[in-house]
Amino acid sequence: LNILYQVNPRMRIKITGEKEFYLSKFSDLYISNDYVEVNPEVGPSNTWNYKLGLEYKASSRMDISFEAFHREGEEVIWNGDGRELPVRPINADILLQGGRLRLLHRFSDNFEQEFVYTHQEAKNTVSPGKVVPYLPQILGELSLKWSRNDWDVEAKGEIIGERYYEENTSEKLPSGWKGSFKVSKKIRKEIKGFIQLELNDYELWKNYHLPDNKLIIGIEAQLY
Repeated sequence: LNILYQVNPRMRIKITGEKEFYLSKFSDLYISNDYVEVNPEVGPSNTWNYKLGLEYKASSRMDISFEAFHREGEEVIWNGDGRELPVRPINADILLQGGRLRLLHRFSDNFEQEFVYTHQEAKNTVSPGKVVPYLPQILGELSLKWSRNDWDVEAKGEIIGERYYEENTSEKLPSGWKGSFKVSKKIRKEIKGFIQLELNDYELWKNYHLPDNKLIIGIEAQLY
């Protein structure tokens, strides 16, 4: 359900309510590796989602929006289960609510800057004594995008706040950051070639850090 109300030519209010149901990923059920243990008994996600948003066009080149969100139901979360590694997906009834601020500035038709800040709180609604692992309270993202003809260039930086790493502990993983620089070129209508450099100072799981840097070369294709 979507309700859109145009307050004036520059401002509008958007209300969204939806029921979301999806099965677990094949990789979560059957593919294990050095830091993830499969759980073939994990069930689907089944949640109700509500959003209240305000969108404001400050100028021809500046957009500002704020969104309050509320998500409740049975969700798949990652839990250490008293161990540092591996972690495993499990089902939990959670309540996730918070707000998101987005600022978009277009310097020109080809160059834009976007800033997104999210503050959220997650709770276990069935077992109040348990926390919800791996959902940070604070997320921040800043990106710069330039496009011309068949070329795209994007630089992005992201801050991830502290997170719990296990349901039954008050200890948290430290905050960290991720950065990337990507150059891509359209080869055909639905195909792009790209090269991307990733920089990380981020603990993905307890005592499991992402590589400090990674270079990726590949092809993106839109199949449908």
